[in-house]
Amino acid sequence: MSDALRTEFEQTLRQLANAEEAYSHLTESRSTHHLVIEWHERIEQLWREHAPKSKRKKPLPRRGLPDEHGVQAIDLLEVSSAVGAEVFNAGVKDLQEKAAQLIAAWRLDCDLLRKQLQMLAVNLVPRAGDQWHTVRSFYAGAYSSQGSSADRYAEQRALLDVAHVGPFGIEVRATHSNGSVHAQAKVASEVDARIIEYLPRIELVTFVQLCWKRGVNPRVYYPMLPHGFEEKNGLDFFGGWLKAKQKDGR
Repeated sequence: MSDALRTEFEQTLRQLANAEEAYSHLTESRSTHHLVIEWHERIEQLWREHAPKSKRKKPLPRRGLPDEHGVQAIDLLEVSSAVGAEVFNAGVKDLQEKAAQLIAAWRLDCDLLRKQLQMLAVNLVPRAGDQWHTVRSFYAGAYSSQGSSADRYAEQRALLDVAHVGPFGIEVRATHSNGSVHAQAKVASEVDARIIEYLPRIELVTFVQLCWKRGVNPRVYYPMLPHGFEEKNGLDFFGGWLKAKQKDGR
């Protein structure tokens, strides 16, 4: 049964990857998607038919630096200004509606696949191994307001994100690269890292308790955490329990 669930999990991962690739394909500058091609043709047509005569024979205006394919984005603001906003909006309205419908359908597909992965993950056990795989990444500069403690807050955020793997005996760590901090797990394969990604995270009370235990303020991560949360849930500010202190007479 476990092998069958793992196979289904892997198949669902591939389906999600394909759906995400299809979504990104619609936004690529050199995409061969029919809507992207039609969009460029429509902009070209509007420019040739409605731009001032002095501009019609000139190339479409571009902006920004070339992408990895050497292609610059069309300056839609300049095109709209040249042909008139009303003409421009009317000329691309049908394509915008088609794209919106397609994107909405893709997002729904991706959401459903992610929910399916979550349901499958709770019945699977990630396997410890000798390969370090990234489970999730965070922007390292998110905690720059913490001054000299910024790196520690970023690292702890990553480690707290994989705190739920403790019962599986899997080693975890936080690494830095390209302005991000990565929560990594030492597992048998990439699939095991994805199982960890889709498993439920630790509950908020445990999260807050671990924060204080590790010397970070949970309100840096959750600014809306209400005052008195710790007392209400029997926590002290050192990662322990208030009741335990009372029993010890301290």
